[in-house]
Amino acid sequence: NGRICSLVASVLSVLVFNYFFTVPRFTFRFNNQSYIATFAVMFVVALLISSLATRVKRQARQAAWRAYRTEVLLETSRKLQKAEGRDAILESAALQLRKLLNRTILFYPVGADKELERPMVFPVGGEEEAVAYQTPDEVAVAQWVYSNNKRAGATTSTLPSAKCLYLAVRGESEVLAVASVAVAGQPEPDAFEKNLLLAILDECGLVLEKQRLNDEKRNMEE
Repeated sequence: NGRICSLVASVLSVLVFNYFFTVPRFTFRFNNQSYIATFAVMFVVALLISSLATRVKRQARQAAWRAYRTEVLLETSRKLQKAEGRDAILESAALQLRKLLNRTILFYPVGADKELERPMVFPVGGEEEAVAYQTPDEVAVAQWVYSNNKRAGATTSTLPSAKCLYLAVRGESEVLAVASVAVAGQPEPDAFEKNLLLAILDECGLVLEKQRLNDEKRNMEE
């Protein structure tokens, strides 16, 4: 799993060889001084092999993550494209995020009056849990994110005392919604989860923008 494991495995391989295969056997002593060179070569070779094995495992793990990320994004894209209407799009994105992160998700849609509406809540636990994420302080953080088009809340340097991480869902020129991911009492999302989160929100923003343009076109035709 890392360089320390490689080093320990290399040292143990030399000790095992010394213990079982050099004279006197079943001790860590040796009579032939030429074994010193043998032990040194063994150690170097074992260290190289262990390091290569660790690197291959790490690359395989990264490849699996990339494949999983691609699969998740394709599934999310299909669901978002099938959704009809703003609320359905946000619901599809929220359910996908909740499944992936196992956290309560909230979306604050932006209304026709360019103000944040009441949040759409998708709790992991009961409704009582979701109430804690809708306090005036939490709503104020969502409003700040909408006004400044920047992330804020837990795990950030802006309003870090919030219970959720807040991110803007952007279209081409404006914020179309604010996403909220529960963090309080749970481990901070790792880099892989954050990358997936941002990718899904970007996709959601594109679909929302397309839906908004279609609605405007329909209204002009009417």
